[in-house]
Amino acid sequence: MAEAITSAIFSTQVVNDFFVKISPKLDDTIRYLARYTSLLASIFSSQDLYLIPETHVFSRNFSELRSHLKSSDPTRNYYLSYAGLGSLANKSKTMTLRDTFLKMLMCTRGVSAEKALEIQRVFKTPKDLIDSFRQVRSKGGSEEAKKMVMLKVDPGAKTDRKKIKAALSAKIYDVWGKQ
Repeated sequence: MAEAITSAIFSTQVVNDFFVKISPKLDDTIRYLARYTSLLASIFSSQDLYLIPETHVFSRNFSELRSHLKSSDPTRNYYLSYAGLGSLANKSKTMTLRDTFLKMLMCTRGVSAEKALEIQRVFKTPKDLIDSFRQVRSKGGSEEAKKMVMLKVDPGAKTDRKKIKAALSAKIYDVWGKQ
């Protein structure tokens, strides 16, 4: 484990260009953070700080936004709040509904990436999937009929990797279809 931690530290320093402070004890870390906080407070306490609102922070256009702000008033420095920085670093913020739906499907045991893609070919969104279960219910379908909704995904699939079998169909119904 020590090797993995050392590797992560060096990677953070070299690849990501971050300074990493290593301290032997928790008390030393707390003292270091307290001193660093005091230093930052003394530097910035006499200045006006201009924050970029979190609602304007998106990874796809952040560098353009900073360039625009810098060119519009070079005397001001704009900063991110901690929450703004977190939203900028959040990878899932840029995910599409399709990506999220696939990840949600793959959280069900037995649903591989191939099966999730096949399911998504038929049900484009989570709402489509849930609506199909509701449709069976509205037509007076039995509990067993609702459990077999997923079998229509690809009944002629040649490989088991893509085929949705009865047990998996019932499991997906338990997760997505029951109310």
